[in-house]
Amino acid sequence: DSDLDAHHALWNGLARFQTDTYRMRDGQTAVIVGTKQPMGRDYISQDAHFVWDGLLYDLHLVAPVGREEELHQVTRDVLDCFGT
Repeated sequence: DSDLDAHHALWNGLARFQTDTYRMRDGQTAVIVGTKQPMGRDYISQDAHFVWDGLLYDLHLVAPVGREEELHQVTRDVLDCFGT
């Protein structure tokens, strides 16, 4: 279910992003975009983009460096709250 890719973008300077897809509980796919390097020195960020009930959502989460797996799990848990 995972389709990883690396991108370069200008975001307060040069940044590297990683994209992934996640199949939500209702069957649709969300695109998750996360930073591959800390924002500043202390935080990482992740955005999940998906359409639900005709609206485009951007779920933005930020976590301290070192808690990447927890950030990914919380993102999946929140995404699964839609469409239930």
